[in-house]
Amino acid sequence: MAIPNNIDLDIVTRAVLGDLEHVMRGWTGGWPTEETAFMNRFTEALRTRHDECDIGLTSPVYVSTRLIPLHRRGPDATDLFGADLAVTVHPPNGRFTKTAFFQFKKSANCKLRLRREQLNAACVDDRIKVRSFVVALDEMRHNVRIASVQSLLDQFPSGPLSRGYNSSSWMPVGVWLSRWLSCEEAPTSDRMDQNSVEGLLIKYAAGHGEQEVIWDADRLSGEPRPFPDGYTPARVWVLTDFDNQAETNEIFVPA
Repeated sequence: MAIPNNIDLDIVTRAVLGDLEHVMRGWTGGWPTEETAFMNRFTEALRTRHDECDIGLTSPVYVSTRLIPLHRRGPDATDLFGADLAVTVHPPNGRFTKTAFFQFKKSANCKLRLRREQLNAACVDDRIKVRSFVVALDEMRHNVRIASVQSLLDQFPSGPLSRGYNSSSWMPVGVWLSRWLSCEEAPTSDRMDQNSVEGLLIKYAAGHGEQEVIWDADRLSGEPRPFPDGYTPARVWVLTDFDNQAETNEIFVPA
């Protein structure tokens, strides 16, 4: 199931690449250039996106973004995170829903090192594993490249706890976005399925009732699955709705 025909992928790609360029410029222009600093700038950009961004092809389709911090359940606010950021898109007039999980990792001249435990954190649940990606943020060349967690694990030899990678062969953001929205990367979700990955994220949404967080949340009540102590699927969940009427961006913060 591909993205609905009335979404103009060119506009979506330009908007995403424009946001990334702005964020990367600010991130590499400051200090320290750590992944958490990039997250801060990126989520700020999502909060300040123009409310009436029209991405429709033949008729208006507007974007609204909600930024939802997820519960920190570990002792003393420590957690094992499966990802830094989870992103869900939900276009109108259909059941098309897609979610991706991203780990942000700093690179230098397309070289970076990943720990096995970092990749394994994305694999504790199959719903998360098949939707998980590593995003290489290059502080020297200012490029951004994406690879699936599974493809990186497939290259990991048995034994070593860490491995070096060259992100120059990973997908550029524009290529990845087109493939993801066309369902060539990662599966869609059935939002009527009580065991959907979105239903899992609802259980971790902090500070607001389920009905305020996502559509038909009353149906998403599947049994929780066992996770390691202190495990959280992502630090922040970005819920992006596409609608035929303009909406106002919101941020949900824990009470």
